[in-house]
Amino acid sequence: MACAAIRLKQMGCPFPGELVLFFNCDEEGTNTGMKWFLKSGISMDYAVIGEPTSLDICTGHRGVGRYRLQTFGVAGHTCFVRNPENAIYRMLPFVQSLRELGECLRQRDHEFLGSALLTVSQVTGGSAPNVIPETCVIEIDRRTVPGETKESVHEELLERIDSVSQSTDVRYALENYLFLPATHLDHAHPLVQVMRRSIADATSKQAEVKAFDATCEAPFFSVDLGVPTLIVGPGSLAQAHVADEFVPMSEVSAAADIYADFVQRLLNEVSQP
Repeated sequence: MACAAIRLKQMGCPFPGELVLFFNCDEEGTNTGMKWFLKSGISMDYAVIGEPTSLDICTGHRGVGRYRLQTFGVAGHTCFVRNPENAIYRMLPFVQSLRELGECLRQRDHEFLGSALLTVSQVTGGSAPNVIPETCVIEIDRRTVPGETKESVHEELLERIDSVSQSTDVRYALENYLFLPATHLDHAHPLVQVMRRSIADATSKQAEVKAFDATCEAPFFSVDLGVPTLIVGPGSLAQAHVADEFVPMSEVSAAADIYADFVQRLLNEVSQP
């Protein structure tokens, strides 16, 4: 994107309007950078996010909710305590119930974005091998489909957890520290058609229009602001979070061509009355 912007500047910015490049921090945390950007007062008509799509066009993705569930025990020496109150053991029925909920959620399917999901993705508990665990914490990753809201997802999860708590007499604490809704742009939108032409001219390939498997910051634009948003970039999600991440240089070069062509086409052809 930076290379494309430099090229457009060298060409004298042959388009009306304004091109804004925004490179932010904390995208995989709590979106601190994006939240700051949205308070900056910058307005926009369109947005493109450069997540890795293998230079295909992604028009949306499932949403994500992140939850932290904690159970409590009483610490003590493992050789001395006769009736241990073990926080890890107390967590077990919650994990089993959440697994069952996750299996049910797979039936909640969106024809383009895929099914809803729930995964217990992390477990933390205990302080030493010879100490009864005082706390146990699990992280819950919940992927949402259009129509599911922050409130409905939280209520469904809370109902399941409350049921376990009441049947086992185990107290808990639940924290929802992240929620991004699902997003989906109509494939007939002019933004999609312009991007198709730019990719075809730059790479001689017909780009596939598909869903983005992961979640990114598109909903801050598309849902919160109503700004049509695409996800297009070099590299593959298959290389994300592995030992040796890489992006093919050929795709990086092609992406610069695509972005530069796209800006000119969009602002000269679509944005003008």
